[in-house]
Amino acid sequence: ATHSLNKIRRDKNYTYPISNKINISAARNESESFQLVVLPFGKDITGLTVSASEFVGENGEIIPESSIEISFVEYNWIDRQPSYLIEYLGWYPDPLMPINAPINIKGGEISRPFWITISVPEDASPGMYRGTVRCETDDVSGPVVTVALNVWDFVLPTEPHLKTHTWDGLETMADFYNVEEVPLEWYLNFCEVLLKNKMSPGFAGVNYVNQNPDKRKKYDFSKVEKVLEFCMDRGLTRYSMIQMRKGFYTDEEKKDVYKFIHEYAKFLRDKGWLDRALIEVWDEPTIVRLPAVIQRARDLREMDPDLTLQLFAFGHKEFDFWDPEAKKYGLVDLIDIWAPWPLVESPESQASGTEIWSYF
Repeated sequence: ATHSLNKIRRDKNYTYPISNKINISAARNESESFQLVVLPFGKDITGLTVSASEFVGENGEIIPESSIEISFVEYNWIDRQPSYLIEYLGWYPDPLMPINAPINIKGGEISRPFWITISVPEDASPGMYRGTVRCETDDVSGPVVTVALNVWDFVLPTEPHLKTHTWDGLETMADFYNVEEVPLEWYLNFCEVLLKNKMSPGFAGVNYVNQNPDKRKKYDFSKVEKVLEFCMDRGLTRYSMIQMRKGFYTDEEKKDVYKFIHEYAKFLRDKGWLDRALIEVWDEPTIVRLPAVIQRARDLREMDPDLTLQLFAFGHKEFDFWDPEAKKYGLVDLIDIWAPWPLVESPESQASGTEIWSYF
């Protein structure tokens, strides 16, 4: 057993201490992980299963087996030096694969880890809990790893303090699965994985709404409602109402886009969800687009003052929101969320209500 931060090479000797005991700590409503590393010592292992017991507290309280997730660590082949320095080229541990059948491990694979995650229930009593993780094959029972879990006496909120946002467009997923449209249930599963790991699906909602009204000039927000209810319950912090075009709209297109934003904002306001929504005004505009960006932001502000406007912009003094001089160019006071590159620290901007993002 070893810590979750250790990267285990499958093609190099295991260099950490050999131990069948592990100590971990977590708050209530927090997940904590460790690794169980199988060393085959040159012999193929077939039909391997890994299972966890329930965890029992000092006063008999139970963290059930259903709160424990076991995954098999798989590897990606990195065959070229990226722009940042890495230790080696070769196999890197990365994907955590669900286990649906017994695992086979080749003897030539020097170390193969399993990833064990314990999710502490929000109502768990604080204190020490103990449990076991067992390895078995068709003809061998054992070994057993003993786990001591210290649960701290405070609760992590479901909605994290750190706001996150991802570009989770469905086009790539649809291409991968070779489907015309990603079923709603698939997308909700995807959202659950992201939110469980404190990442907000940034296009939650707008992924499942037609931005053109029906024949009755109405918009169908029924799927949006299902998605956002699901995500709000799991800690969604930020999501986009729309990612506006990196360029210009025709007059007719502009009319349609602004009508959609107006109706979508009305729906979100009625549900009490507008405060976490944002509009991506323009993606990384060049300085020659500054007048158009300012005009778009003003139009949105005039249409609905409650909208939250976000901008990826950097590289020019007109975008230096932290500099009081930049206000004279007309954009700074229109934008609520700035995403500069590289990251800028500006406590003064944040104190005035501006949100600053780091992004990659």
